[in-house]
Amino acid sequence: MKYPLILLLGLLALASCSSKKTGTITVLTTTDLHGWVLSWDYARDQAEPRNGLERVATLVDSIRRSSPNALLIDAGDWLQGNSFAAYFAEQGPESKDYPLLRVADMLQYDAFVLGNHEFNYGLDYLNTRIRQSKTPVIGANIYTHGTDSTAYTPYLMKTVDGFNVAILGITTPGTMVWDRQHVQGKIEVRDALIDTRKWVASLRELGAEVIVVLAHTGYEGASSYHDAEIGRENVGKAILDSIPDVDLLVFGHSHRVTQGPDHIQAGRWASHLGEAKLFVRRTDDGDVVVDSIQTQAHAVVNAAPSVRVRELVKEEHELVRSHVNAHITTITEEWSSEDARLVDTPILDLIHHVQFKVTNADLSAASAFTTNATFTPPSLTRRDLAAIYPYENKLYVIEINGKQLRDYLEYTSNYYLVNTEAGTPLVNRSWPGYNFDTVNGVEYELDLRKEPGSRLVYLRRNGRAVRNTDTFTMAVNSYRAEGGGGFTMLAGSPVTWRSDVSVKQMLETELSGVDTLRVEDVHTVNWKLRF
Repeated sequence: MKYPLILLLGLLALASCSSKKTGTITVLTTTDLHGWVLSWDYARDQAEPRNGLERVATLVDSIRRSSPNALLIDAGDWLQGNSFAAYFAEQGPESKDYPLLRVADMLQYDAFVLGNHEFNYGLDYLNTRIRQSKTPVIGANIYTHGTDSTAYTPYLMKTVDGFNVAILGITTPGTMVWDRQHVQGKIEVRDALIDTRKWVASLRELGAEVIVVLAHTGYEGASSYHDAEIGRENVGKAILDSIPDVDLLVFGHSHRVTQGPDHIQAGRWASHLGEAKLFVRRTDDGDVVVDSIQTQAHAVVNAAPSVRVRELVKEEHELVRSHVNAHITTITEEWSSEDARLVDTPILDLIHHVQFKVTNADLSAASAFTTNATFTPPSLTRRDLAAIYPYENKLYVIEINGKQLRDYLEYTSNYYLVNTEAGTPLVNRSWPGYNFDTVNGVEYELDLRKEPGSRLVYLRRNGRAVRNTDTFTMAVNSYRAEGGGGFTMLAGSPVTWRSDVSVKQMLETELSGVDTLRVEDVHTVNWKLRF
């Protein structure tokens, strides 16, 4: 195995380490920042004190006053996610830098790991942003396609309070499904558990006395894809259970606050600063033992915003506000996504309308990403479109048959539990809301009083019952077309067309040419739930 230059530098540092008997290693962490630099919700154009790296910075400064050698690391998904992040991606890699990483440089982060959303804009954009920053970006299980050479720095070595600490970067292999169009034939994100075991063994051999795995992976649970050739999506607990040399797991991906005696996940959107204190000692034999670990997630809501962070990005903040508030078209009444997963609504039909117009497909599929979006007259703005379509999915046209369509609609109905009593349907809290899809171009009904798999009680196209052997073209986002979310019935379907731009950009382009957008221009009721 070839070791990178950064390891050799680390070995020099290890050689000079003291034989200190006891110490405390403090690890601070953020995760799933998704562009949240300031405490500002660009989708609503208002302050949001519950989130923001500017508030994390205040907590970091406070802790560093008593623990000046504290490590500060991020568990991934920092390049994409909100309108602030999207603005700089739309400007392209020619813009001077990505302001979130500029703030990371100022806060002296020790490492960022690569999350799956880092690949949403393609490798050229990602790698340019990494080169523009001083913050180390790591990922041990990401390889140049067809080789055993890592595409990114695998890990870092640090000396903290007299002890040799290794930080190993791990990324969920789901990237190979969700961003296949960006990474296929270029990189390989290999099995996270297998690679963690391999690298941890190497790090121990090289003198690491404490090992921190910085992983973008869920703690446990089934993968949201079913590709046998790709490793599991969520392996945090498996890492701790099967690799005893891992002292601390710092992770992200599921957007939750999770903490335990050997792991911590600090929420999402800079809502928390995670803190882990490792109390270590060196035995008479020279071995290092971690006696105990204390973990805590500090909510940022009561922390004051950092003036120096705000000053560092104030110009970009105003640029983004101006950009997202730009007028797209005029509307005459309020539109809401509040009931978009319960009844057929104009907001989802707007997405279908544009996808039909761009592709001329037989069917259109769209996800109800949010139930919190409201269009308020008289102006429909960019931030309104970002609210209903926050992701950077491209659009595919695929060929499917009637059986696949049936399976698709049955599967998406898992968002609801079996409704045993009359009234509002019961939501399945383990089923992500963004995995509730609707399909336009057919008429259908789902009976939630029945078990999943037998809920599709009505399915017609132009008044005729859909047969399993019928064939259709369907416009669907790239994530779903590749099987993302567990929609395996679509994976591998022939792709007849792919867009070069995101669905969100399509919405803006198509609506910019409309003087006034009315509900009746896009809305037809074609599906309903029985309960």
